[in-house]
Amino acid sequence: MRNTSENIWVDTKRMDRRSLFRYVGQPEIRENIIETLYIRPESLESVLPRSEISEPMMRSILQESGSSITGLVVYRMKEEVVVVEPPFRVVKDSLVTAEDALILKDIFDDTRCVGVVLLRLGRYAVGVLRGEVLMASKTDRRYVKNRHRAGGSSQRRFERSRQRLIRELYDKVCLVTSETFRPYESLMSNIFFGGEKQTIRGFQNRCETITRMRSEFNPRILRVDVPNQKALESIHREVSVSTVKTFRSIQ
Repeated sequence: MRNTSENIWVDTKRMDRRSLFRYVGQPEIRENIIETLYIRPESLESVLPRSEISEPMMRSILQESGSSITGLVVYRMKEEVVVVEPPFRVVKDSLVTAEDALILKDIFDDTRCVGVVLLRLGRYAVGVLRGEVLMASKTDRRYVKNRHRAGGSSQRRFERSRQRLIRELYDKVCLVTSETFRPYESLMSNIFFGGEKQTIRGFQNRCETITRMRSEFNPRILRVDVPNQKALESIHREVSVSTVKTFRSIQ
């Protein structure tokens, strides 16, 4: 929770699908919504001004939201504005008087199919989700040496060996990803990655299968400690996380 330069108080939370729908469904929230806006990412600066949100509040929302790749769902209430950045793309601009959850339900369509790659050095998990159901999965571990602290030629040999093992890990995960995704590729709307950011970036740059599907990437890195079957079976909650920001003017 913090203040912006416009004297706007901002509180940020992460909510998975169920938590978000419970939150919006609370009587004290639902009954106080004056209007609901659904805004595609391309329309942020053109649709938001159509609302009766105050100009300072609107500027703060645009500044805080930046270039959202999924768009926003905006609930204007008498004393505050709640802005939801969903994990999946808003595909239609809409401004509705009072509370409206129809498009929100479409955004979180239970039949949506997504691919998931969880990766840390030495371990990986690849899966396909349809809603909360894990349709396919493959997990394994592959040895990668820890960093070498010595210097000189010994360190250089160690680092070359380590880089080879990392490349072999990437190539193995790439093959598994291709085999796991292939039967569902025509249905998949998004690909999510979780684990170590640097390792994921290296994998994305090396794997041709993933490079070809780059337009479907979601840039948010899923929070996962150990990429394994247990992580895959619960990852739907992390996939469905939205960023929810509450804006309120400071009197």
